[in-house]
Amino acid sequence: MLGVLRLVEQRDAKETARRIRQRISAIFIYGIASGRASEDPAAVVRGAMAPMKKGRQPAITNLKKAREMLLAAWKTPSHPVTKLGLRLLTLTAVRPGTLISTPWAELNDVDVDDAVWVIPAARMKLLLQHKDDETRDHLVPLSHQAKETIAVLRALTGRGPFVLPNGRHAHKPMSENALGYLLNRSGYHHKHVPHGFRSTFSTIMNERHPTDR
Repeated sequence: MLGVLRLVEQRDAKETARRIRQRISAIFIYGIASGRASEDPAAVVRGAMAPMKKGRQPAITNLKKAREMLLAAWKTPSHPVTKLGLRLLTLTAVRPGTLISTPWAELNDVDVDDAVWVIPAARMKLLLQHKDDETRDHLVPLSHQAKETIAVLRALTGRGPFVLPNGRHAHKPMSENALGYLLNRSGYHHKHVPHGFRSTFSTIMNERHPTDR
C-alpha cells in the first residue's frame, strides 16, 4: 500500500495520495466495525507518507463570533446529521477525522452518570508502538449539550455502524469534507475550518479558566 501511495506522491500529488489513504482507511474502519477486519493498515502507513506543507488552520477564537458562526451554520440548508455532527465537533473538540469515523459501539458504552467518551488509542493519532496501549486511550468528558446531541443522532443513525454515516452509503462514515462544506456555505470559507474548532475550544477555555491550565 505504501509503495502505491508513494508513486502517487512522486507525481507531485501529495494531496491526492492523502485522500486515497483516507478512502482506504474508511473501508477498513467499516471492516473493523462490521467484524470483517481487525486492523486498519492505512492508519499504519500514514506516518510514513510525505508530509504536507502545513499552514495555520483558519479558526475563529472569539466567543461571540464563534456563536454567530454556529448559528449561521445551523440556519444553512444541509442534512440534519451534518449539522449535528458540526455541533458535536464543537462540543467535544476532537479531531474531525476521529469524530467522523466514530462507531456507535464507542458511545453506546458511555456511562450516563460519568458521561466520558473513551476513544481507543488505536483510533488516535499516535505512534504505532502506542496504538495498543490502553493507558493512552483518549477520554472526552461529555457536557449535557453533547449528550443531548448524541441522543438525537442515535434516533437518526443509531441502527447503522457509524454515528455520522455517509449520506449515500450508510455503512460508510461521512466524508471528511462534509463539515467543511457546511462551513463554507455558511459564509466562512477561508475563515474557519473543522480542524479550527480545537483552537477555538482551547483559546476560549484558557481565557475563561486560566487557572485550570
